[in-house]
Parts: sequence; structure tokens; C-alpha cells
Amino acid sequence: LIGNPADLALVRMQNDLSLPDDQRRNYKSVFDAFSRIVKEEGVFELWRGCEPTVLRAMVINLGMLAPYDEVKERLNAYSGTKDTV
Repeated sequence: LIGNPADLALVRMQNDLSLPDDQRRNYKSVFDAFSRIVKEEGVFELWRGCEPTVLRAMVINLGMLAPYDEVKERLNAYSGTKDTV
């Protein structure tokens, strides 16, 4: 949730070049994007699309945590060490 405004600005800046000239936003920088989004669309617009971002983060974390824990347990069993954490 905290990183969503930066992600939104990044996506909009990257997508700007694929838009027709009359629809481009022409942001000068990330800070310009932030200020214009807040002025033109409102502060809550910075969190537009946060649901897919949160879902993606959850899937990535689950995908990394489960294998890490399994590998750690197997390495501990193989080496005869004990998990201290």
C-alpha cells in the first residue's frame, strides 16, 4: 500500500509514450506526477489499482516463504543442525 503511489506514477509515465499526443500527460518527473495526480484527480487516486498490487505482493511472498522454509528444514535435517530462530 505504501509503494502504490510510486508504482502508479511509474506505470503512467511508462504508458505515456504509447498514448496519442493529445492524450499524453507529459509528466516531467515522479514528483510532477504526484502533484498533478493529487491536484487533478484527488489524493485517493494515488491508490488506484492497489488491489492487484497487494494481491501480487501476497502471491510473491507466499511463493518465496514456503520454499524457503522447506529448504531450510531439509538442510537442517541433512546437516544435523537445529533451527535457532
